[in-house]
Amino acid sequence: MDAAIIKNYIFDHAGEGETSLLMALAPKGVEIARVSENNTWYTKSAFNSSTDRGEEVTAKIIERLMQRLKS
Repeated sequence: MDAAIIKNYIFDHAGEGETSLLMALAPKGVEIARVSENNTWYTKSAFNSSTDRGEEVTAKIIERLMQRLKS
């Protein structure tokens, strides 16, 4: 991910961005039921995670990689 992608997506550890990305790329590795109000501060945003958001970020990452490979 480059700065433009990171600027538009939240990527804290085990939070919304990382969990969404994993939901799209490795859904069996995500146990969203384990997210609760009692989780640590950095995992609370995982409530906002979604496969759609993860697929959107994945597409942006692939697009950026393709641009770099062509240049």
